[in-house]
Amino acid sequence: MQARRADRESKAAGQGPKDVKTLDGFEGGLKELLGLFRRIQEYVRAVQAGKVEGDMQVGRGLTQALLTEPVIDVEAVEQLCANSLQDALMVVYLSNLTRAQINIAEKINQQFNARAD
Repeated sequence: MQARRADRESKAAGQGPKDVKTLDGFEGGLKELLGLFRRIQEYVRAVQAGKVEGDMQVGRGLTQALLTEPVIDVEAVEQLCANSLQDALMVVYLSNLTRAQINIAEKINQQFNARAD
């Protein structure tokens, strides 16, 4: 949202777009998002407490926004982590095997060079 707003403001002012990829732009966007979440949370709590009459459009919009996010399958994440761990262990094993082969090759070369002299 902040990126689009910054782009609109810079176009209206006749300037080039600001670099929103900087850390400040990212941090500002996160702060704005956190503020929106807090406003939504306050609204939902007020509706639940009966202080404010709920608006069906807002409720449907919130439901739609929440349902657009993919549901994360815990088993799939665990399997992904296990596979990543297995891959990392395989890389460590292969690097140790390569190191051992290099050491053996160096020892053979040293003995061969010692005999040749």
